[in-house]
Amino acid sequence: MVLKVTSILSRQQRDIAEKEAKLLARLSHPSIVKMHDHCYRTLQSNREAKSKAQHLILMEYCEGGHAMNVCAKLVEQGEHFDLSTLIIAFGQICYAVSYLHAQRPPIVHRDLKPENFLIKNGAYKLCDFGSAVFGHIELKTSKDRADAEEVIEKT
Repeated sequence: MVLKVTSILSRQQRDIAEKEAKLLARLSHPSIVKMHDHCYRTLQSNREAKSKAQHLILMEYCEGGHAMNVCAKLVEQGEHFDLSTLIIAFGQICYAVSYLHAQRPPIVHRDLKPENFLIKNGAYKLCDFGSAVFGHIELKTSKDRADAEEVIEKT
């Protein structure tokens, strides 16, 4: 297992961490990283008279690192993905996203990138749900789009 530690400096950060933990707790899929438990802790600093809050998520350990590590190793070795490996990896990524979109209400991850796909026993698993949202978000006006972009930047 591995421990994800997030420093909580504001109420907004606490809400984001709580949302991520609640979301992970309700998901069960082979292409999504499994959460075992989560909690908060407060650390007292002797030098400063203030405490530091942290959110902890205990997750399954993915020994292969993230997908960007795999790409970097291939580049370093002067190699590239073979077609069958690429199709399998892409299929696992699509499988995770399809599962999220099939939830009621649908879940939109909003931060799909190689660093958010961990590798365990050669299988790709989606992680980092801090930017995820439930349901459909209307983006009809430029203000709607700007508001959504602001939320994404914050998370």
